[in-house]
Amino acid sequence: MSSALEGTDPADEVVQRLVRKSQGLIAEFTGGDPGIHASLSRMYAAEPQARQQWGPPSEVQEYLRKAAEAAE
Repeated sequence: MSSALEGTDPADEVVQRLVRKSQGLIAEFTGGDPGIHASLSRMYAAEPQARQQWGPPSEVQEYLRKAAEAAE
């Protein structure tokens, strides 16, 4: 992953703001419905081509996952 955040700790406040924004956009897309969110997650897991087409690159997804875990 080559970006301005490369090497930044996932717990860094700048990263955490981006995670909150990302989570907010996902909530907006799903209408806040946990069933739709779960369905979207299952689709991405079952259909890697969908993730490649509509989601961020896998290394970005992994970084976001770590950042979300750091927020817990």
